[in-house]
Amino acid sequence: MERFKLPGYRLGVINTKKFKTSTVVLRLVAPLSKDTVTVRKLLSSLLIEGTSKHQGLQELVRYAEELYGLNVSISTGYTGCDHYISIYSTAINDDYLPTKENIIEKQICLINDLLNDAYLKLDSFNENKIRIAKTNLINQIKSQYDDKIVYSMNKMYEYMGKDTPLEISPTGYIEDIESITRDDLLTCLETIIKKDQKFVFACGDYHNDIKEVFERDLVFPENNKKYPAVYPFLPTRDEVQDVVEFQQVNQAKLNLGFSSKVSIYDPRIHSMILFNFILGGYSQSLLFQEVREKHSLCYYVGSSYDSFNCVLTIYAGVDHGNLEKARDLIFEQIERMKNGDFPDEHIDLAKNYYRSQYLKGNDEPRSLINRTFNRSLANLDIDEKEYLSKILAVTKADLADVAKTVRLDTVFTLKGGDENG
Repeated sequence: MERFKLPGYRLGVINTKKFKTSTVVLRLVAPLSKDTVTVRKLLSSLLIEGTSKHQGLQELVRYAEELYGLNVSISTGYTGCDHYISIYSTAINDDYLPTKENIIEKQICLINDLLNDAYLKLDSFNENKIRIAKTNLINQIKSQYDDKIVYSMNKMYEYMGKDTPLEISPTGYIEDIESITRDDLLTCLETIIKKDQKFVFACGDYHNDIKEVFERDLVFPENNKKYPAVYPFLPTRDEVQDVVEFQQVNQAKLNLGFSSKVSIYDPRIHSMILFNFILGGYSQSLLFQEVREKHSLCYYVGSSYDSFNCVLTIYAGVDHGNLEKARDLIFEQIERMKNGDFPDEHIDLAKNYYRSQYLKGNDEPRSLINRTFNRSLANLDIDEKEYLSKILAVTKADLADVAKTVRLDTVFTLKGGDENG
């Protein structure tokens, strides 16, 4: 990948003949904050309403269809303690068209216009769209409450990460939505354009002048701000926090939050990645095979590890009568990994699965870009072959070493009924 420092943003170009499309992603990054997350989320849904040239979503869609089905979407996300707005676009490469249409240049111009010439800025903007966007965001947040898997995981993070970025909901907060005005949205947009750290990634078959095209057609004010994304979550309590909540649910939701000290910068990160895979990261994991398949204690069970905040999470859907058994058996799998008490074939299976998924990602522009973005946020330049070789070199002793860094911090259980049974 070629990297360029352009005024206002960093550009990464993955020049490859693998794809017939050009994929361009702009990521606008700022600190994850309760004060701004809701207005940023609401703004992201309004930016797709169009530009000064293409006013309204219908006009924007019509224009995209004229460009041979160019696709553009806007979403939000977070990594570590950073929140980002993502403008994602795919377009056909001119080489596959009967005549030269300069599609890629138009693609880049459109991304520029969605921010710098947003329809929202015009006096003719229909403010009824803001009301609709507010209603849609309220419904989206409410849907997370209705999805008890998502709800219980969010509550676990909320309790575990109190007064840290870990507790902040990247979707926003219902109580903040109604008071947001159009002026607030315009102020937020101006702040994003001036102050957000910006990353642009392009993946496709480009000619030598692609850097000049970006420099000409995607323009932001000079900005050298950097917002570190990595923060190791540090527990502030000596005892495990065990929280139980009661709702009308047929199936209990068990969520366990563990702290560690192995961040993306730690040389042991490759061992931690494989540790998570073997523990609960895929269908041949210890948790899935032992807790779900062998003992039939869970409807679902798995684990994930976030190398930006050093938090391991384990989640399971359990019959109410099996909660204690499931918890005990989950802890038993972690102890097995600390002691190296599991067959070597689990290591081989996990390595093979990880390698196949990693290589598959090389054939998907979105995966390539997301991988590159995370490393750029962490300011890491990683050689792909070296990275994969380090994963494949992890030993059972390495796994035991990182397993011993894992410390239970918070348990959140969502049960049916009420506290009186």
